[in-house]
Amino acid sequence: MEHGVYGAEIDMRFGPYRDGAFDVSGKEFLRTLEGADAVAVYRARITQEVIDVLKPTCRVVARQGVGVDNLNAELLAANGILGFNVPDYCVDEVSSHTVAMLLALERGLIVQDRLVKDGKWNIHGGGVPPRTADRRVGVIG
Repeated sequence: MEHGVYGAEIDMRFGPYRDGAFDVSGKEFLRTLEGADAVAVYRARITQEVIDVLKPTCRVVARQGVGVDNLNAELLAANGILGFNVPDYCVDEVSSHTVAMLLALERGLIVQDRLVKDGKWNIHGGGVPPRTADRRVGVIG
């Protein structure tokens, strides 16, 4: 899709992936950043080591998410690199997951899950979950 928008000249790279997760530091990670004009990070931290690799060419670092804790805004600014986050990233997902976790807590789902996994489940294990028909839930924030 990116090539359709930006043309064949764009070079998109994804960081090194190992054991089910992207590397967020180390030599191979830094090598992936070399020559980048723009970088999108999620968990990777912007450190002086990262800046040293980015500085010759990079103009912007985007944080894929709502936080800015790993961007190191002062370090980016001191090196003339713009940094920003996506403040409305996953808002619906967070509120949906919050309600799901409230229901799991209310219904004792974690206790029931543990009993099943331990081979100890029975109809009365974990107590009797309360009825939720007359309950209301609201998410603020």
